[in-house]
Amino acid sequence: MKPAVCGLWLFGLALAALVPVGTPWGAAWAQESGGHGGGGKGGGGHEDGGHEDGSEGGGHEDGDHEEGGGKGKGKGKPPAPAPVVLPVSAQEAAVSAGAAAARKAGNYVRFELGSARSSAGDASWLPPGYPEDPQVFFDLDLDNTAMGALAIGRDYGNGWRGEVALNIFSTADFAGPWSYTVPETEGPHAAVTGSVSSIALMANGYRDFDLGGAMTPFVTVGLGLAHSSMGDWTRISSGPEGGPRRFRGDSDTGLAWSVGLGVSWDIGPVFGSGPAKLDLTWRYFDLGSVSGSTQRLDGMEGGRPVEALNFDRTDQVIGIGLRVPL
Repeated sequence: MKPAVCGLWLFGLALAALVPVGTPWGAAWAQESGGHGGGGKGGGGHEDGGHEDGSEGGGHEDGDHEEGGGKGKGKGKPPAPAPVVLPVSAQEAAVSAGAAAARKAGNYVRFELGSARSSAGDASWLPPGYPEDPQVFFDLDLDNTAMGALAIGRDYGNGWRGEVALNIFSTADFAGPWSYTVPETEGPHAAVTGSVSSIALMANGYRDFDLGGAMTPFVTVGLGLAHSSMGDWTRISSGPEGGPRRFRGDSDTGLAWSVGLGVSWDIGPVFGSGPAKLDLTWRYFDLGSVSGSTQRLDGMEGGRPVEALNFDRTDQVIGIGLRVPL
């Protein structure tokens, strides 16, 4: 080797020895010299068995571990998302709503007493001389009566209720003059008197409208069977030539239905029960047809009617009920 070249090489080697390993030139020299220098972001050089990080990495020197502040260690693990927790007030509201629904659902027994305004529609009979004599219709006045009910039901806790109810209507007297005939015939014609009682077994459905207070309005519909009994009834002659004619009573069973509305109030426990309710209800009942018998009472004279006195019974009932949970 020429002396000039050799001198330049020795000068470069001496200069490189004076450059710190932590500089880019020092790192390059370390690699060429067999040392392990970490360049860029991730590496660290090894000197005397120790580890010294590069410009941005963490280094180890003389066996001790000293972290650097750079990005050489890689990206950290992202923090886990915090669990979603409802506010305490929302939790309490949800629990309260569920508890209220659970308390509301359940079986109950209902007692009711009411006053019934009764009506007799399309009252008529076919007299013994029919068809020569016309069919006679009557304008009957049916006395008001009392109604009592006992029901077993289920409140489903979602605004709907269902029950089976036995409704008992006390005996009501009726009386009335003739109204018109078919075909139209000049009068006078006979009047009638008698009595009637009814029992109805109904399946009722209810829809409650919860307003968030102690008072809850509702509507109801019912469908069932009614058994109505007419007592002995009397045809009263309108002329001086004939006396009254009395006939035996009879009974009928037929379809019955009802519609109604009302309002209930929370009144608290009754006799140690759960929260009870007081109901005020209006109902319209159609109890079907009522009819007597064509058989004369013993000792009565005169012909037997072709068709006995009959009419359709309806009632409007205002009742007060007590609903007690079981």
